[in-house]
Amino acid sequence: MKPGRFSARYGSGRLTFNMTPMIDVSFQLIIFFILASQMASETLAKLELHRPYQSVAAAQSDQAGGGRTIVNVLLGAHEADPCVYKIEGRLIPAGHVDELLEALTSRRQAAADPAVEIRADRRVLYGAVEPVLEAAARAGYTRMHITALLDAGGGGP
Repeated sequence: MKPGRFSARYGSGRLTFNMTPMIDVSFQLIIFFILASQMASETLAKLELHRPYQSVAAAQSDQAGGGRTIVNVLLGAHEADPCVYKIEGRLIPAGHVDELLEALTSRRQAAADPAVEIRADRRVLYGAVEPVLEAAARAGYTRMHITALLDAGGGGP
């Protein structure tokens, strides 16, 4: 094979890559994924979530009726006692789960439509709220609400 023959037959010897089919396939994939995501989002349930522009916490006097038991999770006075549970003016230390269970059980039996509302300050860790949830479940409550206190001082009964 002669050296001049190859360059004359194929031009200057530079190879080029045609990107047009690759771009076409890329656009088709983009259109496919856009249409597939729109169809998938239409099959989901329509949920309307309201943004809390202001506090929806209410005083206990507004919600006292209806068999609702309100448990306030308050910060303790010092680090040895990290939190205290307050049910109808009764203070229960954080470590006394049996006493908490007994208080919730007696309140549930006295209510016609039992529900428990757990109020906690933002500074209270979830580890202090979890025993209240477990005790309420063991006491037989099926409706539980977690709400915010009106003030950081642990107001309420």
